[in-house]
Amino acid sequence: MTEVSSNDSYRSIEFWNKRWNAEKTEWQVSDFHPCLTKYASKMLLGPDKRVFVPLCGKTLDMLWLYKEGHRVVGVEGVEQVVVDYGKEHRLDFKITTTDYGKVYKTPDGRLQIIVCNLFDLSSSKIGQFDAIWDRASIIAISVCDREKYMKVMKDLLVSEFRYLVVTVDYTPTPEFSGPPSSITPKEMVDFLSDVDYQVLESTDGSVMNNLVKHGPVYERYCLLSPKSAASSA
Repeated sequence: MTEVSSNDSYRSIEFWNKRWNAEKTEWQVSDFHPCLTKYASKMLLGPDKRVFVPLCGKTLDMLWLYKEGHRVVGVEGVEQVVVDYGKEHRLDFKITTTDYGKVYKTPDGRLQIIVCNLFDLSSSKIGQFDAIWDRASIIAISVCDREKYMKVMKDLLVSEFRYLVVTVDYTPTPEFSGPPSSITPKEMVDFLSDVDYQVLESTDGSVMNNLVKHGPVYERYCLLSPKSAASSA
């Protein structure tokens, strides 16, 4: 990954590699995310959908989507994380090398994890997706990368997409500004055009309080969709 800043706070692949090596992975949970299991039907409008999971880490959500019959593609910058994930869940990954990174895939090809810089991806390389499940990606990246990130996401989506995302909203301080970084649903859609959003649920941030360590913290489960579809989502 090409560094855009020499500041140690810039969240490069090396930044996350150090976090994994130091076992500072507080964002990892041992169950499926409640937003996904509760609102998947709003994101997945039918069977056999193609779902993108950015900055997937070791999330069990990929297995949930896979076992529900969908085609899942995750992306992760730290290769050892993907190797360990395959071993932990006995996925018997087959590995192929592409011009944008390594692809670890199950024998049936329906669950894949790409090891690469997320910003190197495009629809011309990996195709488009019916849905994105963003449980901890937009809030993990550096704030300066948000516009670039949302351009990649938009490029990867089909025209009638659904984008399910978890956001956190708090007031950054000199002592803490992320990760996770504060962002509102409106701030996300401001990077896009002809996109609307619904706040499906808002909580006091109980899941994120352990990470932010100061409050108040608001956690929101949101659904992004084309404006023409917002009324029926």
